[in-house]
Amino acid sequence: ALEAAAEALGAASGDTWVESFAASAAGWILAARGEGEAACAASRRALHHAPDPFTRASALGTLGMAHLASDDPAGAIPWLERAVEQFGRFTNRQIEGRFLVFLGKAYLLLGRLDEARRSAARGLEMCRAIGFAYGIGLAERTVGRVSLAAGRSDEAETHLGTARDLFAVMGSP
Repeated sequence: ALEAAAEALGAASGDTWVESFAASAAGWILAARGEGEAACAASRRALHHAPDPFTRASALGTLGMAHLASDDPAGAIPWLERAVEQFGRFTNRQIEGRFLVFLGKAYLLLGRLDEARRSAARGLEMCRAIGFAYGIGLAERTVGRVSLAAGRSDEAETHLGTARDLFAVMGSP
């Protein structure tokens, strides 16, 4: 409902940024809830309305997340790679780090463990450098899952335990 209201406000005011931002937020929420098809549709609207490179980069990353929520990691990778590249130019480490972690997850789901580890570790490093706790938790969880897939159970236990503890402090399930 909030997305529709914001998109309507954007359309009425002629502000495509509001339309894009609302659709991107909806895409993010829908992806987090596992509603991949709806997340992809919202994210495509966000990309369509994006009036500037920063907003477009955000929509690209959200579309990648939507593909992950649709069980399409191969489809997520090009969107996430483009988003990471763009946010690297903007030097927005919080968003770049978060999308690197999701890129790592996509590689992991495809069994590309070296790429998964590299991407998630870069995301972890960025999130730690700026103190972005939620991003650190996501990254630790992804690095732990990569370690588990690689048969490194001690390393996996350390990373997954750290992620669990961070999420618990935040009150996140």
